[in-house]
Amino acid sequence: MKNNRKFCKKCHGKLFCTHTEPEMTAEEITTLIFHALSENKEIGIKTLYRFLMPEYRKKLGGSHGMISYLNRKAPGFLDSISFTLINDFKEEDECLGHIIIEYKNKGVPHHLEIKMERAFDFIGNRPLIDRYTGEKLELFWRITDIREKDFTRGRRKIVFSKI
Repeated sequence: MKNNRKFCKKCHGKLFCTHTEPEMTAEEITTLIFHALSENKEIGIKTLYRFLMPEYRKKLGGSHGMISYLNRKAPGFLDSISFTLINDFKEEDECLGHIIIEYKNKGVPHHLEIKMERAFDFIGNRPLIDRYTGEKLELFWRITDIREKDFTRGRRKIVFSKI
């Protein structure tokens, strides 16, 4: 028997509904990414790349572009083998949120704020199609921004965001 129940979220002041509820929460996605990065760099990079918003992947010029960008903006991030979730995922509204993780580069702790958004074509009111994975993104969480966060100065240094 098919489940006809809709999954709905209020995004940008309007209610959007899909027929498929996301299988993973934002916290589960970030945990998966950083576990993969700590276990195997190559698999971790592919996992991180998979969970980026499609338009950001395109602007970076593929996974190699993402790697060189992160190496420039957050030295040691991709080589780190230890990641700590500093806080639970905090929803700013039903479609936006962030989480903060810590990684160490040469023994020095660095903090990254990872912003996520529910992927959807809000203008066309239909799911986005992710060409990289072939998935229909029906309000699924995807990474839209990664920033190094300096708690000592209260400022942020952009690590990955819209280009």
